[in-house]
Amino acid sequence: FPAFTGDGKGLSVIKWVIRSRSLPLSILSTNKCVEVFMNCGFLFKPCADFEIEGSFSERCCTIYTTTTHRPVAQVKRKWSATETML
Repeated sequence: FPAFTGDGKGLSVIKWVIRSRSLPLSILSTNKCVEVFMNCGFLFKPCADFEIEGSFSERCCTIYTTTTHRPVAQVKRKWSATETML
């Protein structure tokens, strides 16, 4: 799956990368999940303290903090010449 990026909400300058992957549970079924990474310079670090609500098929989602459930980023579908972005 392609990676998707979005800017932080408000005054934040956080960059997000959201990747979707399929984890095979059996030959006939798959479990889809998404991973969120925070752009720390040249490194993308997993963000375990954030959760996502949204639709991968519609390419839109909101990222919340796990503790306060405060929205920190909202990303929507956007197309680029070199990559597909939310």
